Amino acid sequence: MQDQEKIITATNLTNCDKEPIHIIGHIQPHGALVVIDMKSYAVVNYSENLSSFLQTDNLSSFHSLSDLFPDDFIIQLKKELEANIILSTYTFEKGRENFLLIPHLSDDKVIIDVEKQEDKLPSFTFQQQLNNILSQIEKTTSLKETSQIATQLIKNIFGYNRVMLYRFDKDWNGEVIAETKDENLETWLGLRYPASDIPKPAREIFLKQGVRIISDVYYKPSPILSLDNSNLQPPINLTNSELRGVSPIHIEYLKNMKVNASLTTSIIVNGKLWGLITCHHYKAKTVDYFQRQSCKFLTQVFANQINLLDTKKYVSSSKQLETLRKKLMLQMQSVSKFK
Repeated sequence: MQDQEKIITATNLTNCDKEPIHIIGHIQPHGALVVIDMKSYAVVNYSENLSSFLQTDNLSSFHSLSDLFPDDFIIQLKKELEANIILSTYTFEKGRENFLLIPHLSDDKVIIDVEKQEDKLPSFTFQQQLNNILSQIEKTTSLKETSQIATQLIKNIFGYNRVMLYRFDKDWNGEVIAETKDENLETWLGLRYPASDIPKPAREIFLKQGVRIISDVYYKPSPILSLDNSNLQPPINLTNSELRGVSPIHIEYLKNMKVNASLTTSIIVNGKLWGLITCHHYKAKTVDYFQRQSCKFLTQVFANQINLLDTKKYVSSSKQLETLRKKLMLQMQSVSKFK
């Protein structure tokens, strides 16, 4: 892990587009992490905070998943790995708390993010909200209207102090084209940012992961350790981890803006990163995995509407061009009659 820290520390504003944030070597402490070998199911790595997060003292001699998690989860995981299908989340109760296991593949390993599961919104209530959101989005007729409603709905549901919709241009510079905020905050609507503010490595991860949370910029990193206390070779690829640590450069960037917590979701149109919905909060704030997935889903709805509006615009432009072409042909025919 020391080698990884040296790589990250050596990165600065002049070369942040090469920052290896996918192998940052630590996680945010609002969860814990376990890494297992995909063939043997043996635990090979874990986050330093695993014992305290699970509130147990029985981690001094663990070697397998059965020492950590319920047998039902292990059976489910093995079946899904053998069937080569998407790995499912799993909820279990320990003490008086509910924990959520979020597994995913990373090279030849399985990374298991462990988070606490908060009280979920009743399904009927959420369905009502969702139906309302879909009907509002479907009625929009312009990018400006769609973008503004998107930020309003996200703020209403998740309660961040500021929600912005950020659009990339062809050179990856960005502009805030919609914003919903607390009344006491100054507006950032219309502000433009250079491509270096969201460098290429970050854009690539946003395209793959879709949603990203930073619960507290003042967090104490929890290092990823090896079970045998050896160095992590090769480094653990945390691209798709819900808990991946944050670039020191980005942490400093948020601190300079007095932001304590953020939630960002990717707007992907036709397979390309079109923009971001970015939520800022001025105190530490965590939203759980299912809430983040809901935010990701809503952003996909917005992206679909943006694509639809672009398609309608294209069709409308095509019709206009066809009309002009026909007029031009008629004019040419009229002129030829008088030759």
